[in-house]
Amino acid sequence: MPLIATGRPIVYSLCQYGMNSVWEWGPEVGGNLWRTTGDIKDSYERMSLIGFAQAGLAKYAGPGHWNDPDMLEVGNGGMNGDEYRTYMSLWAMLPAPLLAGNDLSKMDPETLAILENRDAIAIDQDPLGIQGDRLSAVGPLEIWSKPLSDGSKAVALFNRGELEIPMTLMMNDVKFGESGQTPRCVGRQRYYCSEWHLYCNCTEAWSGISAHSKQVVISTFNNRANIRLRIQFAEIPAFMSG
Repeated sequence: MPLIATGRPIVYSLCQYGMNSVWEWGPEVGGNLWRTTGDIKDSYERMSLIGFAQAGLAKYAGPGHWNDPDMLEVGNGGMNGDEYRTYMSLWAMLPAPLLAGNDLSKMDPETLAILENRDAIAIDQDPLGIQGDRLSAVGPLEIWSKPLSDGSKAVALFNRGELEIPMTLMMNDVKFGESGQTPRCVGRQRYYCSEWHLYCNCTEAWSGISAHSKQVVISTFNNRANIRLRIQFAEIPAFMSG
């Protein structure tokens, strides 16, 4: 292709607003990314409609060719903090191109903290390049998962409803390994998984809090909010596997 022949690093973005299933043929014409939808707006309703509609498109994305649900509107004033964090988390899980669409000269501390969240960016830019997808949807509650290059998984919990609601994520719901095994986390201190000699270590991305656990219980899950976890199952030392 002429662009490749220039020998210059050029990103070729296709933009026809998701028509004609561009994700199916975009790579064949040399596209590096392609818009999957119409234009986004700075509203939770539009962001939610576009972002969650990306479920099922993971197989078309990968290193060098990405689904693009449009730019970020974080900080433009149309959503509250929880909604913008949901926005950033969902785009990181996809993983969408992170193009800031706000006035960079007028960012408040909360906007800057969301856009500069290192874990969100690391999940989005993970070199494995696999797009996250929906694991489950029960009423307004959704669980999304994205495999990462270090063997861990990013897991995002979303409350898309208008009310606060409790939610529980069981580690069994997050599948690891080529055969899709679901390690049973048991015990008290390390919650190591006796069947697979694994233990689970969870880190919440926005707060940075880490814990060893077999389940994540959210007693009060704010409406339109999200919690994003990095979950690692790793081999425990032989002397502990008893």
